[in-house]
Amino acid sequence: GELQADLWLPADSLWALVVERQWPGRSGITTPFADRTSVARSPGVFILWEERSRQLRLKQPLLRFGGLTAAAEDPRGWQALGGPPEWGAFTFGHADPERTNSGLQALVLMAAEYAGATGPLTAAQVRGAQCHAAILRTERLVTGLTPSSGALVRDMVLKGPSAYDAVFCYESLAIEQLANAQSRWGALQVVYPERTLFSDHPACVLRAAPPEATREAAARLFVSFLLCRDAQQQALALGLRPVDAGLALDAETSPFVRYRELGLRIEAVPSIPLPEADAVDALLQLW
Repeated sequence: GELQADLWLPADSLWALVVERQWPGRSGITTPFADRTSVARSPGVFILWEERSRQLRLKQPLLRFGGLTAAAEDPRGWQALGGPPEWGAFTFGHADPERTNSGLQALVLMAAEYAGATGPLTAAQVRGAQCHAAILRTERLVTGLTPSSGALVRDMVLKGPSAYDAVFCYESLAIEQLANAQSRWGALQVVYPERTLFSDHPACVLRAAPPEATREAAARLFVSFLLCRDAQQQALALGLRPVDAGLALDAETSPFVRYRELGLRIEAVPSIPLPEADAVDALLQLW
């Protein structure tokens, strides 16, 4: 007696790639999914304390993992970036890549940056000596590595700049905590990588045996509900980007309008393609 799932809702198709990569050896079919449909989207972003963000971006107008690594390695800390000595060392964090989607996204973006990938990231690029060494160099400096993306952002907001100067997380999590941060330590600034990855929140309908076709149909019905206008409006109110093209991010009540001065973008956010499944495996093995 084990319960069998009919629908799986991971934060990102990266994990669907991992499952599909492992699936052929188990059952001989190429995918366990009868259908996979994005129901909302949220790009990966950096969040920084506003004053420190301004100072950092005088030195690094485009935030990249390589630049953050160099800042964290410098023994002079914030002084090397033109900041006051009392700010101490520069610290940045991301969540655990083996347990969280945002942590895995951070690894993929790191690898794509260090390998100079122009298309889908490959396992060969991940295992290349230069990319491999650069990822290990960065990961030695990363703090946090929490088992939850939400916990990482909450820690940043609760503990303030003494814990983290910068964190990589979902845009929607940043939106959720912007007001809380303002009331505790001051404003957070949202900064988008030059090219990022989107959490596409896929609704994965699992294949059902013919006698259980009604369960698959029920799962598809629930996906239809998630795509309906009311559900998509609720997603927008929570800081997710709806897949319903009829809903505008610049509506008067949208959080993207409310927090636009804190760096939120209404316009399209450039992104990289999903990596090859082998590349995800290689990254998780490396980490």
